[in-house]
Amino acid sequence: MDIGGANIKAADATGRTVTRPFAIWKTPEQLGNQVAQICREFPEVTQLAVTMTAELADCYATKAEGVTSILDQVESVPQKGKNQRKNQRGQDSLMTLNTRRFQNQRVLTS
Repeated sequence: MDIGGANIKAADATGRTVTRPFAIWKTPEQLGNQVAQICREFPEVTQLAVTMTAELADCYATKAEGVTSILDQVESVPQKGKNQRKNQRGQDSLMTLNTRRFQNQRVLTS
């Protein structure tokens, strides 16, 4: 899944693709809902890789803030199915991010 400033794109191993307009700078708090809607279109997918450029949007004061906010939103997406995982709040989620993302500032700010 590619989370950009104006669109979210997703693809699976079969070549199926989806592109949805989403102006993250207008409603960044709605990113999780948008990701959830797209994920419902790929019910058989159990893992998610995320790339992004949306962390550079004007709604974030810094790139690090943008990366952290986007990853938090993705982590909050509920996942139904066999491969459920728990996020740090004990809720079922699509993915659980390793806390090392906060320890490695070079990744967040590079």
